Amino acid sequence: SARANNKNLEIHNADLLTADPGTAFDVIVIEGSYHYLDQLPILNKCREVIRSDGDVYLFGEYLDDDSAIQQSRLANLSSFKQLSDRLGYELILEQDLTLEVQSALPMLSALLQQQGPLLIQRKLATHQGFAELKENLQLVADEFNSGRRAYRLFHLTKVANPTGEYINAEYGGIATFQPDEVAELFEKSFNKGWDAELWHWKYTLGNGKCIVARQHRGGEIVSHYGGVPREIYYFGKASVAIQPCDVMV
Repeated sequence: SARANNKNLEIHNADLLTADPGTAFDVIVIEGSYHYLDQLPILNKCREVIRSDGDVYLFGEYLDDDSAIQQSRLANLSSFKQLSDRLGYELILEQDLTLEVQSALPMLSALLQQQGPLLIQRKLATHQGFAELKENLQLVADEFNSGRRAYRLFHLTKVANPTGEYINAEYGGIATFQPDEVAELFEKSFNKGWDAELWHWKYTLGNGKCIVARQHRGGEIVSHYGGVPREIYYFGKASVAIQPCDVMV
């Protein structure tokens, strides 16, 4: 990320999610690593640390065609656009760079094949690790060729004076609150007593996920949408589904 200071440009390298710059940034650039990250906390943090009408540039891989019943670690392209709009960003530019990335993959594959034995010889990689790397690279190429995976450049601007019912709402995942913060909401929603052990079973032991909303930053949680992963068979094939639960407003 970078911040303009008079006529000088200061460059800050830090963990974005934990950074506390003490001032508002003009521009934040997230390159390449976006598909490794959870969209919601990243976009929330950018909204927090850039000034009004500040800019965010993101470029990297996204899941474009999500019609296949197959898990992916990539950020969903459609969800990204909806989420950025909900969080008060305006989409200024979307540039599709998929073809450029596709054209580079054969060269990368050839380079990997050429340098692989040397990496193994120098003990920078194992035979198994090298085989897995080749397999992963082929998967990436197949997903680009099928249209499942895309590479995009986005330019977002934080809307200076946003309007709407939820402009001050703050959204977060399961790591952004303590369980007892939703106890009262749970009891009001279901007319049932709060069970901390059951919650621990679902969301800690059961690896549950959720999204919560606060009316404003630091305010009380006013809604919660939860889900617990379940191993299933989908038309005879092992898969993972999410069982929605604890939907509260």
